[in-house]
Amino acid sequence: MPGRGISLCLHRIMVSCRTDTERPRTPKAQRAMTDVSFLLIPGNLVRHPQRPDWGTGQVQSNINGRVTVNFPEEGKVVIDGGRIELIPVLRPE
Repeated sequence: MPGRGISLCLHRIMVSCRTDTERPRTPKAQRAMTDVSFLLIPGNLVRHPQRPDWGTGQVQSNINGRVTVNFPEEGKVVIDGGRIELIPVLRPE
């Protein structure tokens, strides 16, 4: 297929680019010092610090710091625990 190599090359460039508004990813070694998402297990209740309107969500899974939470007002959301520090809820409202 002629031109396929160029298409793949452009795709790699577009995927590797980031806009100025994006925050650079924190290396895993540094993330481990501040990331408490590893403590979250399925069934835990949490709140999103920047989205209180989503309500109290329930953790569905936590795989390598990617936490899946089911919020009553937003639905199922996957959150990078290295970027967003979810707030554990000890007593449900």
